[in-house]
Amino acid sequence: MKRRRNRQADPHKTGWLARRGGMHQLAFIVTSGFSVGMAAWDIIASAMRPKRYSREKFYKTDDDGGISRFKAQTSGMSQQEIDDDARAWLRERTVYTINAFLCLAAIPALFAFGMFSIFTLIALIVLAFLLTAKAVKADFAYWQIRQGRFGPFADYLQHRLPYDMQIIRKD
Repeated sequence: MKRRRNRQADPHKTGWLARRGGMHQLAFIVTSGFSVGMAAWDIIASAMRPKRYSREKFYKTDDDGGISRFKAQTSGMSQQEIDDDARAWLRERTVYTINAFLCLAAIPALFAFGMFSIFTLIALIVLAFLLTAKAVKADFAYWQIRQGRFGPFADYLQHRLPYDMQIIRKD
């Protein structure tokens, strides 16, 4: 009587047809590539994940409002270099703002010329949003240089927003 092998004891043992077609090798390649891909995805996803919102960091300021930290950062710079940096941030803010406006202005133009696509519409809206975020970042840096201190983002919004849109802190 012929003895049968226990296939559960060795998971790498495959049937005759699978060995002839090379399917066991293909399955190994696919599963090992999948696990490497998932590990890479975990690294990428963790790097791209936004940081958790911290109410403390939004309102946090140094004891002197960030003046000493600003002076320490700019201690080796002349006033001309500081003004040049401020102008560069202002120029960057202007470029981002104009490009964001052009993205939004392109939407009706697409309708007018009959080149409308839902994907183009979504892309232009997302691009305008990202350009606006970059413009706000550049304006925040410009504001910090003009204030001569590293103030928190809440102070920036208090200064830049109209009076009826001011942030009221509720603890």
